[in-house]
Amino acid sequence: MFISKKRRLFIYKLSLVAFDTLALCASIYLAALLRFGPSEAVSYINEKFASLGMSLVLFIGIFYINGLYDPRQTKGYAKDVINILASVILGIILSTAIFYATFSFAIGRGIYILMALFIWVFTSLPRVGYLFIVEKNVLDKKAIIVGNDSSVIETIDLIKKHPFSSYNIVGIVTSEKEADKSEIGGHKILGSIEDIQECLRHRKIDTIIVSSMDSRRADIFRDLRVCMYHGVEIVDFVSVYEDLENQIPLKHIDEEWLFSSIMNYPNFHVKKIKRLVDIVGSTTGLIVLFPLCVLAAILIKIDSKGPVFYRQKRLGRYGRPFRLIKFRTMVEHAERESGGPVWSQKDDPRITRMGGLLRRMRLDEVPQLINILLGEMSLVGPRPERPVFVKELSEKIEFYPERLYVQPGLTGWAQISYPYTSSIEESGIKLQYDLYYIKHISFFLDFFILLKTLKTVLLSKGR
Repeated sequence: MFISKKRRLFIYKLSLVAFDTLALCASIYLAALLRFGPSEAVSYINEKFASLGMSLVLFIGIFYINGLYDPRQTKGYAKDVINILASVILGIILSTAIFYATFSFAIGRGIYILMALFIWVFTSLPRVGYLFIVEKNVLDKKAIIVGNDSSVIETIDLIKKHPFSSYNIVGIVTSEKEADKSEIGGHKILGSIEDIQECLRHRKIDTIIVSSMDSRRADIFRDLRVCMYHGVEIVDFVSVYEDLENQIPLKHIDEEWLFSSIMNYPNFHVKKIKRLVDIVGSTTGLIVLFPLCVLAAILIKIDSKGPVFYRQKRLGRYGRPFRLIKFRTMVEHAERESGGPVWSQKDDPRITRMGGLLRRMRLDEVPQLINILLGEMSLVGPRPERPVFVKELSEKIEFYPERLYVQPGLTGWAQISYPYTSSIEESGIKLQYDLYYIKHISFFLDFFILLKTLKTVLLSKGR
């Protein structure tokens, strides 16, 4: 029975979360058993149940942030095991900090050390097992690529870039006759599109990847439609690229793709839930961070001349202008000195000492919670840009205005997936991530982005 990529990924994640939950529970019990013996282990766990339960949830969250539930982020035995160890250490540090902050370090240090060791071993086992199975090609899907010379090579290069994609290319079917070639990109040509039925009869094929983007693309899909009746998965290059790179390839999409994929942005219920989360999140953030904001305001005034806040015109959903609020991180009249609006560069000389610190900790963005509360922004969405840059980028990057189809965000998929942009080329790459977000927008994706942003803030990776 054919199972879609999305469903397979969901099953993988759900299975791994279930296994990790059991592994964490087993680690807690074994740690208590070794520390106190059989008679006192259960009573200790019952006594510390709330603290241990919170630690379990915290570990699962950290594993999720670090990509341990995404098979596409697998990098090999050593790197994955080290990543798990780093996640376990981070979990220990954060849970310890939380317990100390609440003046109730409820779990003994001996238990914690043993628990961490067991967690590392037990959670590493299924991932190492998965890598072993992948290396033995047990999960491989036998794939045929359909297309012309250049498009086929691009697809092959993409799959080579992701060795754990599970695509095993068994041959090429050309979209037109290749008179003088027997292979493309090191893979044998099995025939032309007219020979596809013959190829399926002689080979057990799971997937057909249509890489062709020429005028015959519609005809190719029409010819391949019958293959679906034999349980063969038919996907195009855009879908494969989207699945492996988590972004949309701009040069391979058109207006028809945008209309069918992007313009279905979410239904009434998703919008309402998103707005409710924005209101609750921004209100909570303003209350919790208020003392820190007061301290930041005082330090900004001491550090340099000028106002504490910086208001700048940005474009919101559907291109509606609004005034974005930030803590000032540059010298007063920075644009007057630079001769007008310019891209912010790394080690920008206009950034003040306090401004650099605020940017690294992402605290300069906190006043935008007011914009979110007012409904001008969302917690998650594409970065709000200035009208002058939107105009320039819309003229030079196709489909750039499509990012205005949703509410801009304090953080977003592009922000956590790609570094700060300072050129038109980099803005084009970020747009690919923005389009991916708009297509897949959901409560769970927003939650994941917020978790990744929290990790970035804690590690002070802002700019």
